[in-house]
Amino acid sequence: MTKRASREGLSRFVAWHPKLLASKRFWVIQLSIALVFLAHQLLESHSHSGVTSAVLLLFLLSAYLMPITIAAYSFGLSGSMATAGWVTLLVIVDLMLDHAPNTILSWAHVVQMVSIDIVALILGHSFDIVHAQAQSRLFEAFHDSLTGLGNRALFSQVVKDSLDGQIDGPTGGESVFAALLLLDLEDFKLINDTFGHLVGDEILRQVASRVQSAACEAESCFRFGGDEFAVFLLDLQDKEAALEVARRMQHFMSKPFVVNVLSSDGEERRESVHIKASIGIAFAAQGPEISETLVNDADMAMHAAKVEGVEVLEWSSTLRSDFEARAVLREDLARAVENGEFVLFYQPVVGLQSGTVVGVEALIRWEHPTRGLVGPVEFIETLEETGLIVPVGRWVLHEACRQLGEWLDISPDGPPLTMGVNVSGIQLRDPEFVKDLEELLVKSELCATNLILEITESVALSQESSVLLSLLDRGLHIAIDDFGTGYSSMSSLRKIPADILKIDKAFVDDVSSDPVALAIVRAISDLASSVGMETVAEGVENAEQLRTLSDLGCDSVQGYLMAKPERPNDIARFFGTKLPSWESWMEVETPLRRLV
Repeated sequence: MTKRASREGLSRFVAWHPKLLASKRFWVIQLSIALVFLAHQLLESHSHSGVTSAVLLLFLLSAYLMPITIAAYSFGLSGSMATAGWVTLLVIVDLMLDHAPNTILSWAHVVQMVSIDIVALILGHSFDIVHAQAQSRLFEAFHDSLTGLGNRALFSQVVKDSLDGQIDGPTGGESVFAALLLLDLEDFKLINDTFGHLVGDEILRQVASRVQSAACEAESCFRFGGDEFAVFLLDLQDKEAALEVARRMQHFMSKPFVVNVLSSDGEERRESVHIKASIGIAFAAQGPEISETLVNDADMAMHAAKVEGVEVLEWSSTLRSDFEARAVLREDLARAVENGEFVLFYQPVVGLQSGTVVGVEALIRWEHPTRGLVGPVEFIETLEETGLIVPVGRWVLHEACRQLGEWLDISPDGPPLTMGVNVSGIQLRDPEFVKDLEELLVKSELCATNLILEITESVALSQESSVLLSLLDRGLHIAIDDFGTGYSSMSSLRKIPADILKIDKAFVDDVSSDPVALAIVRAISDLASSVGMETVAEGVENAEQLRTLSDLGCDSVQGYLMAKPERPNDIARFFGTKLPSWESWMEVETPLRRLV
């Protein structure tokens, strides 16, 4: 038992702690044992009876166990076993030096040797378990469980240890140049919604591996949470070194992620997924709060990269001004929601064959207390970022339906009218959206066919088709707005649950002068017709465009030629009759004139 335990302790000592012998603390412990041994020898030389010697050995045994306990606490099993081996060796030497030991003294030495090894084994093993558990908890506290990368807490500590107190002021000497690269995945939620969270987790692990490969140092890579990764670079020669790492990261990210996906029939297949990423870069300057400054600056640059559609963007002072402006905008919008500062304008949709208004589109405006009327381009994105789009969108639907009901009550025997309302993907993901819509239709006494929900291509493709199909089944219309400007191809149109296609103004602008634009609009119109969808051409501004669209077989048009977006009281004059200038617009070589 003693030999086996000693061999095990020695092997663990050699395998686990090669630097143990270099520790000053370890040698202090061994020195204390040597002193105890010398005290043992001196006291034993003055003892005469066996009983006195046995008591003395028991006392010294406890004295030997004390440094072993300290060694176990300090170094774990290897330290305690090495110390126990040293104590055992001293006891053996003690036996050899004892020329005429009596029986009690001999047995006391044997008990001492065995006890030392057993206690060392127990103490060392116990402290090893405690140490391993503490190390595990420490690792979990500072590392991401999914990817194994350091988390934000570890990042803060690393930056503090690396930079605080080392970055000199303006008149200081040598400075430390550091950078933080913040990477965020585009539309990662779409991956989780499409393939499931298990596939999403696998992609995040692959992203972590690619980030580490690009950075060349695993210790410099972190996951801040979600789909956000960070690389902290220290001791850079110049900014180009950090930019080179960012370019490598984008190069690795441009390659497809290959994952296993379960199909509907339970079969597993390999799927290639492409993901875009935006990277913001911030460089360390000086000052005690360098960690938070780096993160804030890199975060600003990363979000600006998303907005501007670039892969890598370096932080600049102008970004801070933009960020502060967005913060003010968020506060103003929160106040606007509370104070009811939004209004709806309406633009007619005209049937190409009849020349009469067949519907209207509700367009939101913000009546700012100091800036006046503000268009949606300036605030819709911020509403979506803050989640305020949900209450604002609910108000738009209620107000648009209320207004349509009022118009229909004025002319109950008139032609049917539709109301188009733009809907965000965030609204469609709201679990209460369909229920609220049903209650709204009942309250406003409208038919479901009176309402058109307008969504963009990207929203249509990212949204669960079951939600859109359920809306169509209830009789509502789904329109794909600004078609042709999203990331889908026309072939994906057959996968989108919708019955109306709105051709973007960018194609309508040149439809009567550019053969390419003409071909695109013709292809869109033919494709929509083949799958049973109606077409609405947006942004019609002159009669030549109108005539070309009519020849291409478009169903309806809207644009400044017919009417600009107007307040409700100014729209009623368009209902029920053909537009006064319709016939002249449809004639060739007729001078153009507008209704408004």
